[in-house]
Amino acid sequence: MKKIICTTDFSRASSKVCRYAAQLAAQTGAELYLLHASHPSYTFNPDLQVMPVEDVSVELYYQARLKRLAARLTRLTEGTVYIEPVNRVGLAADVIAETTALFKPDLLLMSTVGQLPRSPGVFGNVASEMIGKVTVPTMFVPPRAGFKPYENVYVGIDVTEKIDAVALQQMIDRLKAFKAVITIFTVVKNPEAPAVKEVTTRLREMLHEYPHVIDITQGENFADAFLSHAHANKADLLVVFPKQHNWLKRWLTVSNTEELVFRTGLPMIAIA
Repeated sequence: MKKIICTTDFSRASSKVCRYAAQLAAQTGAELYLLHASHPSYTFNPDLQVMPVEDVSVELYYQARLKRLAARLTRLTEGTVYIEPVNRVGLAADVIAETTALFKPDLLLMSTVGQLPRSPGVFGNVASEMIGKVTVPTMFVPPRAGFKPYENVYVGIDVTEKIDAVALQQMIDRLKAFKAVITIFTVVKNPEAPAVKEVTTRLREMLHEYPHVIDITQGENFADAFLSHAHANKADLLVVFPKQHNWLKRWLTVSNTEELVFRTGLPMIAIA
């Protein structure tokens, strides 16, 4: 890994994730960029239309806070990590999407909890909004997750769907930096189906130089089985490949990825 972006809203949860990101950057030798979105101020024009206005004092305030956070993380990592504050004006989801498209990081880190905790069934959380919107691998880190070198990584794959070989190779390349054992986990109705065996054979060929296990479980509920097996086998990192849905389906339903993000106490990487 060469470049990591970590988002922060200066809440306690996001501050913990920034510490996590700094330790991850120290382990992988990556540069760390601390990203904050300053909400624009608004005023009314004579036609009663809402217009954004620049507020230099607010922007300078957040720039100063970012610099203080960067200084604390530099002390934490004993100066071994290049850390740069990045403050952008705009709505958080838009700023994150635009900045990742510009910087092209190897990994984006976000907390699963912001200034206001997400209630079950309530949409609008930034982490939830970014699933499927950002085109770079995104790690969602629960507030209670403490950093430690990864040893056991669980990768959830739907073998009944067409596997994106590019995304899979991207995942393998990034996990090499962690030097962990990979468990490829899938849930199918019929583990003996020819199509399942064909896909698992391809997976073994792709991972033949990497320590791995392929775990095929019979069932229908992927989220329950994935979390149950991952926790039972003491996984320390989860990796999933979110499916792309249209805006209406995303608004009406909670995806497997969203369900996993907010149910697990483990850090999880979503690879688009």
